[in-house]
Amino acid sequence: MTAIRRALIVTSAERYLNSAVNFLLIAAVSRLLTPEEIGVSVIGATIFGFAEVLRDIPSNYLVQKADLTREDVRTTFTLLALVSLMFAGALTATSAWIAGIYEEAHLQLYLQVLAFAFLPGAFERPVTALLRRDMAFPQVAVANVARVAVNGVVTVGLALLGFSYMSFAWAALAGGLTAAALAIRFGGRRWIFMPLFSNWRAAVRFGGSYSVAVLLATLYDLLPYVLLSRLHRLEDVGFYNRARMLSLLPHKLILSSFDPVALPALAAEARAGRELKQPYLNAITHITVVQWPALLVLTILAHPAIALLYGPQWIEIVPLAQIIAAAMLLSFTGGLNAPVLIAVGALRDLAMAFLICLPISGAIVTASAFFGTTALALSMFVTVPLNGYVTQRVIRRHVPYAWSELGGAVWPSALVALCSAAGPLALIVVNGLRFDLSLGAAVIAAILAAAGWLAGLRLTRHPMLDELLQVADGLRRSDRAEEAARAGTRILRWHHASRPRSS
Repeated sequence: MTAIRRALIVTSAERYLNSAVNFLLIAAVSRLLTPEEIGVSVIGATIFGFAEVLRDIPSNYLVQKADLTREDVRTTFTLLALVSLMFAGALTATSAWIAGIYEEAHLQLYLQVLAFAFLPGAFERPVTALLRRDMAFPQVAVANVARVAVNGVVTVGLALLGFSYMSFAWAALAGGLTAAALAIRFGGRRWIFMPLFSNWRAAVRFGGSYSVAVLLATLYDLLPYVLLSRLHRLEDVGFYNRARMLSLLPHKLILSSFDPVALPALAAEARAGRELKQPYLNAITHITVVQWPALLVLTILAHPAIALLYGPQWIEIVPLAQIIAAAMLLSFTGGLNAPVLIAVGALRDLAMAFLICLPISGAIVTASAFFGTTALALSMFVTVPLNGYVTQRVIRRHVPYAWSELGGAVWPSALVALCSAAGPLALIVVNGLRFDLSLGAAVIAAILAAAGWLAGLRLTRHPMLDELLQVADGLRRSDRAEEAARAGTRILRWHHASRPRSS
């Protein structure tokens, strides 16, 4: 567990740095580009994201496989390279057709640049997967931070120069090249990049069911943007994207450090033959105590958050953001569902769960999209719990636990969330039940929320409090050890200087 805790600390630091850069990037771009330009960029980004997710399938095979050989690694690189070339070629070939559908001529060049941005990942992903498998997260963190930093600088710089949504495409290419170069520098060995097909059947068997699951999940995530772009204005795509992005801030700012650690940690437990029930429930306990308070407070403070992050021209999306954030409260597993099923080798059941719930949810989303962004957001109060329930039924087949055990894992987090929201809600009442708090009042509300969160941890004796105390104790010990080392160095220098020198 010490290795997992260290990995979480490293990835948390990485994600906080990345989130800080992304925070500044979102704030800058939202002020430099119009909602329509943001909408066009989202169309290209969804296509790129779809291909990126599918390409991750072979790299997850490297993390999950029990007995990994060189042949497995070389085969995975070969498959990644082929998938990258296939998607890059397909995107280039269809770029004019896609641009014609949206009647946006410059979208063709945007997609063509994104096609080239897809290629460096074939060299970066297998190396990163091997580093993750070995829990070498510091090297992974450096590559990821460098990618995000380069991406942010290039995006803002080109946007200032008038490149509009093309800024995102060139930035994606620059960031991908940076990450690939650093990954190869940290863990790349020449033999990794020698093509081989000998073990392709095992990799394809792993990816078969998982590909279906990922394909359905990704298409479902892209569905709202595709529907809005065809049924309504492109600026509605931008509005919905920014509202949804705000609701994802708690995950990106706080919980995203769990994502890269979850699969390697759970896979290691499974390879060792240990049960996953307690680690899974413990992870849910720690995720919800962060996710639920953050989403509840964000729902209350959406108005000042949007004014600060996006600027006053986006204030009209406040109700939309509040609906989405409130609906996300019905989710409680973060990114754990897929990793736990991959760890136990239940890929077919994961695909089956998606085959059951996502078509139903997709039909609900499609019907709602005809009535606009608000109806689309409200549909999440049906689709989020539906998807969660079906997935939990599948997980319980491989990680048996009682529903009462799940309730016992999350009820303290619910109480902590209520404690966190008490202070901000009091300020809303003082403000005449209006959510348009000033920046100063919003800062006070955030401080009260943090104080309420800590009070809730103590009140419920939440396990997260022990984790925080252990981290604080570790930092204090590290500081004392560093000070002792400096003192020892000073003594040695003094002793060396005070020794009589021979003539």
